[in-house]
Amino acid sequence: MSDPVWAKLEQIQAVSKLWLEVVKLPFCGINLKNEILYITFSHAGLLQEWKYKEKQYLEDLRSEYKKRELKKIVIFKKIICKVGFFVEEKRKISDGNTIFKERAYGNFDNHAKGKLKDIFEGIRTIIKEKK
Repeated sequence: MSDPVWAKLEQIQAVSKLWLEVVKLPFCGINLKNEILYITFSHAGLLQEWKYKEKQYLEDLRSEYKKRELKKIVIFKKIICKVGFFVEEKRKISDGNTIFKERAYGNFDNHAKGKLKDIFEGIRTIIKEKK
């Protein structure tokens, strides 16, 4: 009996090779879970191109999947594409402020001069008021 980790790695490699040779859209992440293939793009433009040509890409993937007899290695019934995991949404409170803990205490040396010095002093005042 083969190791499930190596089996999954072999499946991911087979699917990623199929994807890159047929669809030719670069991805930053790929995962296979519960017979669903998850593709993560690094840019929204790639996702838009996928959606624009999705029908054609799926037909090409199906035909190449059958030619390569990948059913022996991997089975997936659905493909879900999304934009990267680098995009992070900020949680909001009902009044519109973001939720985070202020770590600064306003204790810093202000070496700026002129108008910039006044801006940094304003920042110091705001930080000390929040504490």
